[in-house]
Amino acid sequence: MQKKLASAVFHVEHTSQVQPTMLTPEQLSARTGIAVGTLSNWRTQRNAGEDIGPRFVKLAKGRKAPVRYLIADVEEWEQRLRSEAA
Repeated sequence: MQKKLASAVFHVEHTSQVQPTMLTPEQLSARTGIAVGTLSNWRTQRNAGEDIGPRFVKLAKGRKAPVRYLIADVEEWEQRLRSEAA
């Protein structure tokens, strides 16, 4: 598909599968089997200075701000768990 923008033509590639770069708490829960509530508790503990669970990103300010987990951070955390278990 082609789109015209400011008299330039750009070719837009479509792929059948787009890999996400972030996960919602629900997606991380489905991936790991860890309850969403546990992930929430870990975020609270992490904010208090404990190194528990994967790093996370808040997309806005405030208590109810959406939270996401970067895939790279999740994979790093999973690798750390595997190393500690070995």
